Amino acid sequence: MYVIFNATMGIAGWSWVAFMLSLGARYLNVKNKLVTYGNEAVLPFYIFHQTIILCVGWFVIGWNMNILSKYLIIAVISFILIIVLYEMLVRPFNVMRFLFGMRPKRKPAAPPAAPPVGFAT
Repeated sequence: MYVIFNATMGIAGWSWVAFMLSLGARYLNVKNKLVTYGNEAVLPFYIFHQTIILCVGWFVIGWNMNILSKYLIIAVISFILIIVLYEMLVRPFNVMRFLFGMRPKRKPAAPPAAPPVGFAT
C-alpha cells in the first residue's frame, strides 16, 4: 500500500504541475508592456534576489514582530530593492546588460532627414 500511495501522490503532483503550466500557456500568453518588461528583467531579478533577500532578512529577523509581519517586510523591501538595482545599474547600460545575459539596448531610430531647403521632392 505504501508504494501504491507514493506512486499515486507522485503522479498527482506531476499532473498538477502540468495542469498549472498548461493554464499559464493558455491564459498568460499575451503581449503587453508589463510582460515584455518582466521577460527582460527575469535573469537580473533571479541573480539579485537571493543576495538582497538575505541582506534584508539579516536586519529584519532580529526585530520583535510576528513572523507574518517580518515576511511581508522582507518581501516588499527586497522586491523594491531588486527593481531599483535593475533599473539603475543594469537596464540602462549595455555593458551591464551583456554581463547579465541581456540583449544590448537598441538606439532609437533616427528620424528621416529633411530634404535640403530649396529642393522639391
